[in-house]
Amino acid sequence: MRIDCIGGGSLGLLLSARLARLPVCIRLITRTAEQARFVSTDGLALYEAGDNRESTTPGRVRLDCISFERYLEEADSDPLTADWVLLTVKQKDVDDRMLQTLRLRVGSGTAVCCFQNGLGHMERLSRVIDSAKLYTAVTTEGARRISKTEVRHTGLGFTWVGQEAGSAAPSPDKQEELVRVLCLAGFSAGASTTMDTVIWSKLVMNTVINPVTAILELPNGALLQSSDALSLMKRLYEEAAGLAEVLGVALDGDLWDRLLGVCRATAENRSSMLQDLERGRRTELEWLNGSLLKLAGQSNIPLPAHETVYRLVKIKEELRTGGEANRAGGATDV
Repeated sequence: MRIDCIGGGSLGLLLSARLARLPVCIRLITRTAEQARFVSTDGLALYEAGDNRESTTPGRVRLDCISFERYLEEADSDPLTADWVLLTVKQKDVDDRMLQTLRLRVGSGTAVCCFQNGLGHMERLSRVIDSAKLYTAVTTEGARRISKTEVRHTGLGFTWVGQEAGSAAPSPDKQEELVRVLCLAGFSAGASTTMDTVIWSKLVMNTVINPVTAILELPNGALLQSSDALSLMKRLYEEAAGLAEVLGVALDGDLWDRLLGVCRATAENRSSMLQDLERGRRTELEWLNGSLLKLAGQSNIPLPAHETVYRLVKIKEELRTGGEANRAGGATDV
């Protein structure tokens, strides 16, 4: 099996490091040529949950790694087509160049599995890729990139794989194929026939946990130690769950308890939104809380807690990126 993993961030490195231990042909595609050179030369080091970086020396796995520019340049000349493309970049990176590249790279036997948080990317991808070839994955695995070639598995989770409602001619066998590979790589994974519910459940979790960790600059587990943080999280949860109900999305009754369980299981993890702010990068705020606010606005439903945390994160994002978010057209009308 040939697998291309696009994205050299936390999740991309975690998946690639685990998959490289299997008898599959895994290729990692990174944003920069510099990271591709480092990975090609040094391999990937994976620190499992609980490992001490100072006292643990994990074996490095070797794998093919190229830059995204080269991946795009070779799209016409490369005769090898992947069985699977795992798309682990963030929402903001599913842009026109990415769509063009995937249109050229996805062959007749290729399937694409998208690991993005939030809403909107599947609609954009379906413009250039047959929906029958598009799968979505929702994972609660925790990971943090330590360096260009090192990643820490910060929390065990579960990964659901499936297709959104309305996909053309879905292939259960193809879906099960990826689930089997993920399980062989040591992940807990399963197929789902109700991905809309799974996607919304993860969306609710992300819109509750991520902005609060970003505002307070705390790891996930620390939220459970503050009654005020928990009270804010519960307000955010109730607003998001109420919106889902109005939109006809059925959420599981134990979702709040599961959300708290994710905080405990990924206690050391610093959310991707917090990591982006720490590194002066744009966050996924627009596709998380921003997407809820847009949907709520269309239905005239107030989400005051979400609007407040949206504004607070937006302020921090603008200050730390030098206004990049606004120049890139990131502001949402709420």
